[in-house]
Amino acid sequence: MIEQNLPIKPIKHDKHGPAYSPKDLNNYLYKELVMGVKDNIIYRDGKKIMQTNEEVIKDITECSETVARLLKKWDSLTDESLQSIRTKTSKIKDVQSQLSTAIANVEKTVKHEQLEKLVNHAERLSAALKTLSELNQNPELANLLSLLKGK
Repeated sequence: MIEQNLPIKPIKHDKHGPAYSPKDLNNYLYKELVMGVKDNIIYRDGKKIMQTNEEVIKDITECSETVARLLKKWDSLTDESLQSIRTKTSKIKDVQSQLSTAIANVEKTVKHEQLEKLVNHAERLSAALKTLSELNQNPELANLLSLLKGK
């Protein structure tokens, strides 16, 4: 809609607002657009639009800088995490290698059959000690032992 404060006079008013003559409008627009008068409606509106544009560009630039800064921070964090994972993986592989070597050394030192025999003997000895402990707690056995010793 055309601004109401135009320097030209309307030729009539109706229900839609003021009506201007085409000649007056053409002259007015010619002065506004071609002659480049600095204090006109188009210039003021254009200036407002340019200021708004500049503010939007400034906001977009700030947002872009913030996103770029956050992306750099993200990249550095992921790089640190990857380096930490690589270091820990390397340590795990080293420990695994050392454990494998130790197991191989034990297997070389003690033959498998001998190891089985030793484990069986250890289990039988443990069972015998447990039974002896239970028998020592029985008072009747203590009396029997004292009789056998001759006390």
